[in-house]
Amino acid sequence: MKTIFSIITIAFFCITVLSFSLQGQTDIRKKRTSTKATLTKVHNSKIDSGRKAFLSDKFNSSATESVILDDIDTLNYPLEGTYALYISNDDGYVCGNNTFGDLAKANYFEIDQECQLTGILLDFAHATGGNADVEIAVWDKTGTGIAPGAIIGTSVVSLNTIINDVANQQMTFVEFDTPVLITESFFAGVILPTVTGDTVALWSNTDGDTNPGIAWEQWSDNQWYPMSSMSTWGLNLSQAIFPIVNYGDLPLMADFSASSTAIQVGQSVSFTDESTGNPTTWEWTFEGGIPATSNEQNPVVTYNELGSYDVTLTAGNDTATDTKTKPGFITVGSVIETDTLNFPLPGTYAVYITDQNGFVTGNNEYGDQAKANFYSYSQNSFITGVLIEFAYATGGNPNIEVAVWDNAGSNGSPGSKIGNNTVPLNTIKSHITNEQMTYVAFNPPININASFYAGFMLPTTTGDTLAVWSNMDMETNPGIAWELWDDNNWYAFNSEDSWGLNIAMAIFPIVQSSLAVDENTDTDLFEIYPNPSDGIYYLSTKENLRNTAIIEVFNSTGVLVRRSAFDPNQTNILDLSCHPSGLYFVRVSEGGSIYSRKIIKE
Repeated sequence: MKTIFSIITIAFFCITVLSFSLQGQTDIRKKRTSTKATLTKVHNSKIDSGRKAFLSDKFNSSATESVILDDIDTLNYPLEGTYALYISNDDGYVCGNNTFGDLAKANYFEIDQECQLTGILLDFAHATGGNADVEIAVWDKTGTGIAPGAIIGTSVVSLNTIINDVANQQMTFVEFDTPVLITESFFAGVILPTVTGDTVALWSNTDGDTNPGIAWEQWSDNQWYPMSSMSTWGLNLSQAIFPIVNYGDLPLMADFSASSTAIQVGQSVSFTDESTGNPTTWEWTFEGGIPATSNEQNPVVTYNELGSYDVTLTAGNDTATDTKTKPGFITVGSVIETDTLNFPLPGTYAVYITDQNGFVTGNNEYGDQAKANFYSYSQNSFITGVLIEFAYATGGNPNIEVAVWDNAGSNGSPGSKIGNNTVPLNTIKSHITNEQMTYVAFNPPININASFYAGFMLPTTTGDTLAVWSNMDMETNPGIAWELWDDNNWYAFNSEDSWGLNIAMAIFPIVQSSLAVDENTDTDLFEIYPNPSDGIYYLSTKENLRNTAIIEVFNSTGVLVRRSAFDPNQTNILDLSCHPSGLYFVRVSEGGSIYSRKIIKE
């Protein structure tokens, strides 16, 4: 039996490897610390009276105040509890600029009826610097886990105006030239100035006055985090941000949603009218659909042909009409399900060291030739690539072979190779340094319909060393890890002749249910660059396409993370900066064809 000298474990996902030993790197998302400033501010009647006069002036109403407030509301006003100013541990501001390089601060607002957001009142506690424009914004809630997503409204106010308002103990009003139509809960706040010396900070209430807290912030990594999270400040509070909304007559604006936007041939879609302004008539046009037109408010339409199709709604009432067209809104094709097998790895990441400082899951003194996992599988699918998370790599730059074996060996062990590709060892070393997984694509994809093995061949030149992460013993039980010995026979890790370990290695095959006759992996249709990228990609077509092309992006587990229209007449920007690093699949749907490409976000 092979023997193990020691084990190194890690409780989080990635690790940096330095020299021959493995050292953990602490999570950059440490809990921030803060103290409450002794300076506090309590709202008084002078400020409240000023707000009432402000509302009457801004909305030019001669009605009584009770009538005004029936139609107009200042959300979250007055602020609950006691005003407070929290100072961060670097003498920056929890609710403003600080050494962490925060980009924005916002509150989350829940609403139960449609309205128009006409402006925002903000009570700033601190402001210094020049006279830059400070952007005030409204975000929808389409971010991951109901976080701020796309900006749906924006306006600006000069920093000098804010400085004067702070000096005069006045709130700052920012009006939106075009009111923002609000149909569901949203976020509103301030994008922080970035010029050195320009600083703003908002008042908040005291921790616990708003519970659960509604304050959020955007970090320098472009991700949004709630201030109540123990990864941030751990504060349950609300900032002095007060959107002004009007519940009066909303403008007639056509809009709609669908029960599904990606379907198979012969399936039906239920459309729902979401128009504002109390429409009484509806005129629908369904390209490629049956029926092709409808006057129902909420019609059901069937699609029998492959393609990407427009939907148009014209909503009307006694005085006006409005039209909304969504290009390529419905995509009809073969459903392609994507799965990343065994991802994420269950349990705690570990590296097992042999008694001569080799690696159980890599090169060692026993001369092992390959490492692989067993995957129990019975569907007819295609392996399009493999993600591997290596723990250690050193040496020259040989090509490392990543392979798939059938299970036709003795007693179901690895048999013949049914597909393979290579990756340079230097690429793997770079991925380890940057805490990234290594992706190896198979082109053409490997057709499988039974259980199989996936793994990699070990380098054989002296000084070249490679090892992959695993989980800890018994966290995968029975274990699925196998290895090829120097006698050219395969052995299971959990065998008493081997290590006696029930584990899985960080090897994740990506399988696709079908390539479909309408899907084309030919890369001549469009190009994406740079690839890999830090999140910003540029897409352009090499052929003339019609204007209804659609681009979809799926993550490595097959979840749709982005869908938008694709303009073939210009270079399109694909922004994945708010999504985690890893492998993504890009699909462009045009007519009856779907073209796919894989990209890496660093």
